[in-house]
Amino acid sequence: MISFPDVDELYRWSGPAFLGLVHRKNGLLALKQEVSKAATHRLEETIIVNQRELLIPISASGLVLDLGDGHSSEELIKRLIVLPSPPAN
Repeated sequence: MISFPDVDELYRWSGPAFLGLVHRKNGLLALKQEVSKAATHRLEETIIVNQRELLIPISASGLVLDLGDGHSSEELIKRLIVLPSPPAN
């Protein structure tokens, strides 16, 4: 299981999406690598429907936006709102 420091904040965004506010002193590249590692952690869940087992893969992706790049939090939220949804499989 991947864990993040207590200073991080995780919020439900919309649908199956979450928004995390994280604080790191070791740079943006290190944070991107950490998020990528967490997002590539594959999960599977088996459920039973009508006496048949279904294996449900659970996947994630990550996006890192830098609050320190001169953009206000309002500008970043506007960028998040217009992100396209991933295609349904």
